[in-house]
Amino acid sequence: MAMITGREPALSQKPRTGWKLSPRRLATMLLNMPPEAISLAAAEELLKSDDLLVRHHGAMLLSKRGDRDARLIMDRQLRQGNPATRASVARRLYTFSWFAAEPMLTRAVHDADPRVREAAIYALCEVGTINAYQIATESLVKETEDFVFMATAVGLRKRSDADAVPLLEQAMRAQDPEVRIKVLETLGENGTAPAGPIVKAALYDDDPDVLDAAAQSTIEVCGEAGLPLVIERILAHTGDSRLALLQGMNQATNRMFINLAEVDCVDAVLDMLAITGRDAMAAMRRRTVLCLAWIRHPRADALLEDILTNESSEAMRADLQHIIDSLRSQPT
Repeated sequence: MAMITGREPALSQKPRTGWKLSPRRLATMLLNMPPEAISLAAAEELLKSDDLLVRHHGAMLLSKRGDRDARLIMDRQLRQGNPATRASVARRLYTFSWFAAEPMLTRAVHDADPRVREAAIYALCEVGTINAYQIATESLVKETEDFVFMATAVGLRKRSDADAVPLLEQAMRAQDPEVRIKVLETLGENGTAPAGPIVKAALYDDDPDVLDAAAQSTIEVCGEAGLPLVIERILAHTGDSRLALLQGMNQATNRMFINLAEVDCVDAVLDMLAITGRDAMAAMRRRTVLCLAWIRHPRADALLEDILTNESSEAMRADLQHIIDSLRSQPT
């Protein structure tokens, strides 16, 4: 019989600890079951979890169930739950009928915690009716939190109805320029006539990035009719603000295929570019050339030649010449 040395292969002898199921994994498993198969008590406990995803799954289960018992649980947690629970509930209220959701959304959008108000704004934007917009607009009149205003811009980014514009107008009160930029982008996508005065007013902002977005949105909403005011604001500014407005005009007209050589205000466009082409800022002269190179007009050719002649930097002149050669070779 062979001797046992103790070095033979053996199975691991680690102690068995049993199989553990995390709350998040449990919530995911429950989400794959029919809502009617889930205990209402279990779903309510999910709403109270410290884990965001677990709370989200709990609110989704109850909203999919959609019966009276589910609504009563969500209403109770909207009244008694902690702020995180209330926010998770508010975010899913758009799935209920307006008759059932309106009183809960009205309460949520006036909640003391801004996280709940943010979730309610998202839900109201999802509802997308004039009644929902009115409730959201009235709540934003007294709003001070920029991330709640951001929820408005993001929640309405695919909406193109005029009824949404008053809500976006309130969001333009945000202190953070990034939020105002996002609101202007949403207004540009909205494209309805009521958005016009709001995007035009933003041309008087004091942040260059906002001015860039305002110029783009003004042309997106107003088309060629927005050019005279944009030109006026470019000439009224200097430095980075002027550059931002000119850049916004250049990008928007290119994106919208507006041929500046054929617009009614072509002379005003070229007068403005004659001024920016002599600007002390190299970036301004470069952006002017980017605009002029697309314009097939005899006067544009003369302005480009003038800018090249007066350029003192050899490197800059070479860069400008490269831009002209590249863009002029493109088909109109």
